[in-house]
Amino acid sequence: YPFQLCPSCNTFYTKRTGEYGKLFSFNSTGRSSATDVLTIEVLKKLNKDQKKIIIFTDNRQDTALQAEHLNEFKRRISFRRNLYHTLKFAEAKNINNGNITDKNIGKTIFQYLDENNILPDFQKQEEKEDEFGLGTPPEQEYTEFLKFLALSDIIHSRYFLDINLEKLGLLKIEYVGLDKLTTSNYISDLVFLKNKSEEERYDYIRGILDIFRWNGAIGNKVFDNTVQKYEEWKEKLNEEILFDINKAHYEKVGYSMEKAPKKYHEKQQRIVFKRISWHNTVLINWTKKYFSIGDFEKAKEILEKTIETLKNTKFLSEFWTKRKSYNLLQIREGKILFKLNNDTQYLRCPKCSRTYQFKKFKSCTNRNCRNLESVNINPNNFYFQLYDKLIDKESEVFAKEHSAQVGGIMREKFEQKFQEKTVGSTNVLVCTPTMELGIDIGELSAIIMRNVPPDPSRYAQRAGRAGRKNQPSIILVFCGTGYAKGPHDQYFYNTPEKIVSGKITAPNFLLDNKKLISKHIHSAIIETLSFKLPHRIREIIDLKKRQENYPFHDSFKNGVLVQIQNNKPLLLSTIKRIFSNEISNFKWLNDTFISVKIGQFESDLNEVLGNFRDSYKMLSEEIRFLSDRNLQEGLDKREEREFKVLSRRLSDMREGIRPFDTFSFLKNYGFLPNYAFPSATTLLTMYDTYKSDYHDNWRKSVIAIREFAPHNQVYFLGNKYTINKAMVKSDKGEIDVDSVYICEHCNEILVRSKNLTPNSLVNCSNCGEKIQLDGFKDAIRFPHMHSRSGSRITCDEENRKIRGYDIAMNYKHNPPNITKYEIKTGDILNGIITYEHNGKIFVVNKGIIYKSKTTNQKSLQSFNYCSACNKWLYQSAVADHYENCPKKSGMQINIYDDLWLFIEGNQDVVTFEFLLIEDIDAVSYYTTLKETILQSIMLTYNLDESDINGFINPLPGKKEHSIVIFETEEGGTGVLKSLLNTSTTQFEKFIENMFLILHIKSLDPYDETMDACITACYNCLLRFRNQFEHKFLRRKLIIPLMKKIEKIELFPVEDATKESPSEHLAILKEKCDSQLEKDVLDVIVKIKRSLPDEAQKTCFIDGVPITQADFFYKPNKYIFVDGPPHAPENVREEDRKKRDKLDSKGQIVIELDFIDGKYNDDPSLIEKEVKEKFDDYL
Repeated sequence: YPFQLCPSCNTFYTKRTGEYGKLFSFNSTGRSSATDVLTIEVLKKLNKDQKKIIIFTDNRQDTALQAEHLNEFKRRISFRRNLYHTLKFAEAKNINNGNITDKNIGKTIFQYLDENNILPDFQKQEEKEDEFGLGTPPEQEYTEFLKFLALSDIIHSRYFLDINLEKLGLLKIEYVGLDKLTTSNYISDLVFLKNKSEEERYDYIRGILDIFRWNGAIGNKVFDNTVQKYEEWKEKLNEEILFDINKAHYEKVGYSMEKAPKKYHEKQQRIVFKRISWHNTVLINWTKKYFSIGDFEKAKEILEKTIETLKNTKFLSEFWTKRKSYNLLQIREGKILFKLNNDTQYLRCPKCSRTYQFKKFKSCTNRNCRNLESVNINPNNFYFQLYDKLIDKESEVFAKEHSAQVGGIMREKFEQKFQEKTVGSTNVLVCTPTMELGIDIGELSAIIMRNVPPDPSRYAQRAGRAGRKNQPSIILVFCGTGYAKGPHDQYFYNTPEKIVSGKITAPNFLLDNKKLISKHIHSAIIETLSFKLPHRIREIIDLKKRQENYPFHDSFKNGVLVQIQNNKPLLLSTIKRIFSNEISNFKWLNDTFISVKIGQFESDLNEVLGNFRDSYKMLSEEIRFLSDRNLQEGLDKREEREFKVLSRRLSDMREGIRPFDTFSFLKNYGFLPNYAFPSATTLLTMYDTYKSDYHDNWRKSVIAIREFAPHNQVYFLGNKYTINKAMVKSDKGEIDVDSVYICEHCNEILVRSKNLTPNSLVNCSNCGEKIQLDGFKDAIRFPHMHSRSGSRITCDEENRKIRGYDIAMNYKHNPPNITKYEIKTGDILNGIITYEHNGKIFVVNKGIIYKSKTTNQKSLQSFNYCSACNKWLYQSAVADHYENCPKKSGMQINIYDDLWLFIEGNQDVVTFEFLLIEDIDAVSYYTTLKETILQSIMLTYNLDESDINGFINPLPGKKEHSIVIFETEEGGTGVLKSLLNTSTTQFEKFIENMFLILHIKSLDPYDETMDACITACYNCLLRFRNQFEHKFLRRKLIIPLMKKIEKIELFPVEDATKESPSEHLAILKEKCDSQLEKDVLDVIVKIKRSLPDEAQKTCFIDGVPITQADFFYKPNKYIFVDGPPHAPENVREEDRKKRDKLDSKGQIVIELDFIDGKYNDDPSLIEKEVKEKFDDYL
């Protein structure tokens, strides 16, 4: 066990697991509260005209958490300050003879605020601006809300960093009439209290009442139906003043003599039952401790008689639940008294921090706590000063989040508010790297970094936002601990000079990307031609023709087609001029590629508008359902708000209101260029049902598969949104479900399709091991998601509450497309490298990981989906949903249970296979090697961490693992292909950089650099984004391997099964359908180009045959020899459609055009055409 006594504060910790959790939590998860404290103190210290702070963090949802954490912290501090000064005010004016009870506490606070002219603006803005409204501020509701806050704040907070007035010893809670009760016959007649002094009786009964209060068993009307009341407060009060303490509005707590269910719901409010007398209840343990008895039956008798007496004397009241057999006990309304503590000391438990007003007893009511200590009230305490000093309006926090998940218009508003100098305007922006560069925010003197930035360059960018124009500045960095960001933060906390010495580096951007260029070609077509895309998408597609799936308007379709057909030469020349530099650098960017993209414009546009059609159809069905429901049985308030927000979104889609104007939509879905949008993205639509508003949140799919997974929470603009629905295409309730198998031997992923059936699946295509057909899992491709606003973000949470998911990365090998290389030193083989262009990388989310609270055992729960109502279901809710589904009651066919979710991408992939040199931990060895390879590639090509990724795979039947490295941008950027180009020196540089990264100066004699570390450091293997792997990284494990590969060479491996060139030519000619195709083959031999791998190759897309190519080059080049039979317009149109489909999937289509038949008179035209087209690609 670690230490149990804190040498600084003398706090004693027991050996219970929870105590170590407390120590760990305080050290590792105080990041949000620490940032609150730093922000408040810095704002106080800044000059009057410089009270602005930017806070940086590296996660967009952390910006939402921290911004609202600051605002909630401010609201909570402000309320407690007002409560403290209200008690001073009441004492000075002798209000109610100094008796401020739970009945009049709200009115008294309101009176103090009103008489001192510090009432907040609690009326809704729209009510104030309503010219024909009543215009009367809702004083009664605000007074009731103040009472609710005061009573909520005397419940014991489960969050140990929440320091209220009582914990500081500034507030005394007393119970009206308790002193009289202890001298009355009601108590003196109780045998077990008869011989106790009045002070001793007082302490025992007070302990019981305190336990009731701390657990929320307070009998006050303000706690009746609080969920409904909170909704009413939202309707009438300014949202900026609303908050909650201890989540009190969700629960109504009572104590019961009988065994009862722990909780159930009444009118949306959770009713919590607490047992009075049962083994190890808090009340029984308090009775045992107080009377020094160990017998449960004796303690039970004492406690029950005391409780009965408190009922009879009207200290406790009953309320009946709907379950008639249960009545629950609470402290009676009017019995709680609020008073200032005018003493200089108070009693406190050093372990649980509860404070006591005992007269004689000196022990905590909790069983495992020790004796109470007398503590002096400390005027220098941070919280004391916050509560004691009246508010400085100029230093009051007004925080907003600023990240990519906040819409551009809203971000601009936040920036404008931040630049204003008026009191009450935004003075704190919590940002992701969106504010690092390029945005003018004027003079700034303070920057706070919520965590240490990923690298020195980022630090330089963030720190550089302050102190411009030679003005002084303050830069604060919070360095946390723990498993997540702790290793990174603590490394730079101990070596700060390594992070503060950074220089800003130019961002790296690779244009060698077909998808990116395609977006710009689309944009160039629109700009060049005279037609203009309408602002509203409903002017492009016909939203009245639902049965035809909203087709193009004939006028638009014909207009686009005619203009493109008539202007192909103009478009080609214009686009070539725009991309003249790129055309000279990228062989694939040629006339053929551009012509194909011009011809595909209409089909590409039609495909991307399919997303609009699907969303519009789903929304229409939801609104129609709610309308019918309203006519039949009416809607509750939640459903009414949902109807409003859905109707608003549908209206925005019809009217082209952003993000549904044509250009914004086409940018978001990747048809047109857009800043920072990767090619594969997922949309989360967040519905704020209270405000009848919605927000669209785009995320890279590889991140979204975890962040936007079912049942997860997304933090945004003060609310937590729960992901509860999905937009999955369905046909009469049936959705497309794939069957996925992950080989347990090699991690290969297999997706069952039309040409991959159970009968054909005998062995794994990668390792050859037998496949278990019952191991296939139903899976769907990760869809766009919907979420609904739930509870507000509070300052009781230090970290975001997110679900844990079992995420697996998999590489689907395609042997015909793989090029193999041997790594040799002389004749010694050291390893194998493979390369595949457009290899298949799968990311699979297998479900939610649950951890047992009692056994710590982990279990996995896959996903369940209802295609009728589009909801994600917990496993426990599936059975009931068959009958309770609002749309298709009892339809079992609509429930898809035990699902996996996956995404699939086409990336350039390289695998490395190295021998395990010694008998060491394979996971540490290969994880270290993987990180060394990744960082060496990044160093060799000056890549960002987000450009490349990797993982390790087991090799079947071996101790060794394969290292899979892939480019994250779909379609590839050419980096990995360049690495393995034996005609360059890039591979040699890559090996040299591996030595540099590992601190190796020389091998013979072996020498290391001056800054060499023992295991791993941020100068070698540690990175911000690999912190979860830090425990596996040990650079010296792979040094024996590095000694072997110092002077290695790369050798392509030829396929030994290939025929000789003459044999292969004969086989190809035998398969040819025409003499023209044979002539083409002869020309290929004549001009010394490599022969095609296959002839008459059938082309498949997702298992479906599309067309047949005359020739095929591995991995993805399809050759079409078009003679005179292809001349008719209908044949050419059909060819174009089929070949466009191939091109859209990243395949290369090469068309040899002999349609005019002139080659019959001049055979040299065949050689000319082949040379021209082959030089571009082969």
